Amino acid sequence: MWVGGFIIADIQDALKVIIGIATELPNSIIYTEEQDTNSYNTPPWISIMPETSSITQAWYKDNYYQQDNTSIIVTKKYDILQPIIIHLEFVDKQELSDIVDKILIALPKRIVLREGVVDIEPQQIEFFLTKGELDPHGAVISINILYAIRENKEIKDKIHQVNFETKI
Repeated sequence: MWVGGFIIADIQDALKVIIGIATELPNSIIYTEEQDTNSYNTPPWISIMPETSSITQAWYKDNYYQQDNTSIIVTKKYDILQPIIIHLEFVDKQELSDIVDKILIALPKRIVLREGVVDIEPQQIEFFLTKGELDPHGAVISINILYAIRENKEIKDKIHQVNFETKI
């Protein structure tokens, strides 16, 4: 049973799939890591990048759903708030607007990753519209991802068996 946290790659990959399905754009223009400057100079493209997350201690009991749809009670250690920026660049202003709309419509309120629930909360949209017809237009969709880190009893038991007074 996995009761840890989520790595950012899982969240980015899930968002990439959602955006790809919603927009029908090829995966080759949806980035989940930094690209060379030339890639960003040639719209269209979409990037899904994390910002600094915040961690809050939780320490309360929570339901944890397993693959067989049974639930067990686990202890939440931390609640994580992970901001994600979805940056879009397109040449056509109307296409940009339509793509932003499709993404917002497709974003679910929550998804399940690694048997844990992840909440998705859109926060803000900002458009960067340029004057020239051939200049790219941009938008940034800011979302918050909320998830939990749960206590792992097996690891906790191993740590409790260590004598920290001796050298490790």
